[in-house]
Amino acid sequence: MGKRQKLGPKKGFMQEYEILDKRTKRPFRYAHFHYENLDTQPERYTTAHLKTPAQRRLGGAFDERAATPEQTRDIYRSKIGPQLATSLFLSPLTPATSSSSGTSSPKPGSSTSTPG
Repeated sequence: MGKRQKLGPKKGFMQEYEILDKRTKRPFRYAHFHYENLDTQPERYTTAHLKTPAQRRLGGAFDERAATPEQTRDIYRSKIGPQLATSLFLSPLTPATSSSSGTSSPKPGSSTSTPG
């Protein structure tokens, strides 16, 4: 994880961050940052969102409007705004450090933990 991946023709690139549950050490969420080009500056992402492990591989083709109520409940994508993106994901690469909340800052190619 951590390297930008080509998504497909005219779909740009995506960089993924894995967020681990502190207690179980298993993936809790995935942060996906989308970019137009491979070399776009990190803070110039086009969209960013969180996905559950079950949603990790669901692409933009999922149509929430056509989903059943059960499917809609299962889909959880939370937008990541610029301030949160910068403070948790896009700051200069340094070793992840624990904050007072018990979580650490995720970096590409590494994981962070959430309180369990």
